[in-house]
Amino acid sequence: MERKQDTLKELEYRLYVQRESEFYHEPYHNEQNIYKLIKDGDIDEILKNQSKYANTVDDRKSKLSDDPVKNQIYHLIVNAALIARICYCAGLPQETAYTLSDIYIRQADKCETVKDVKKTNDDMVLDFARQMKYLRKNKVLSPKIRQAVNYICDNLHKKITVAQLAKITGLNKSYLCSLFKKELSITIQKYILTRRIETAQRMLFETDYKEADISYTLGFSTQSYFCKCFKEQTGFTPHEYKRLHMAEYE
Repeated sequence: MERKQDTLKELEYRLYVQRESEFYHEPYHNEQNIYKLIKDGDIDEILKNQSKYANTVDDRKSKLSDDPVKNQIYHLIVNAALIARICYCAGLPQETAYTLSDIYIRQADKCETVKDVKKTNDDMVLDFARQMKYLRKNKVLSPKIRQAVNYICDNLHKKITVAQLAKITGLNKSYLCSLFKKELSITIQKYILTRRIETAQRMLFETDYKEADISYTLGFSTQSYFCKCFKEQTGFTPHEYKRLHMAEYE
């Protein structure tokens, strides 16, 4: 009972201080605007917003810690949980939504400045928006092909065969291949490879994984084959890609 009373007293005190200092939490409709942009996969509008506030840090956020960096990290964690749930409810595969959230929370945990946390949050917002943009494109697909695409996206770290996808969708292998090519204008094998290279690009830039680790994690037979595929799709070797993109933020 005493603990509950202490909590209520602190609540009253904080509300009083916030009123006196004209501090308020982010208006609900403002939060919903950014979440709607993410859910809609509206990358262009998100980039405009991020550019507009690129050199500012919102000091009107509620105080979750006396340490400025920890305060921003805690807000990112809350944001990650909300975005993951919103995107999942909008159709993003559960494993994709929550794994992506976990990745950015772990990245935030390594941040040493408020600016680093803000950039990590901006990257997270864009990454979720990209996932939702893919999902919106998939909505024009037939249910069976969408089922195959969702399986591919959730299992890029595993060996994926046409036989597996045929079993999952309940379609004949040749018909599945023909329908997939008709709806996506790309073969199943090429689609899997494209998504793996896109994932590798993010892993090179956003994690500490080495080329060999990424190659193994994404199911490439050898590191040299991974490098060959990566260069064919991006125009750069994995090493060149990471060096160029890291230089942009130095």
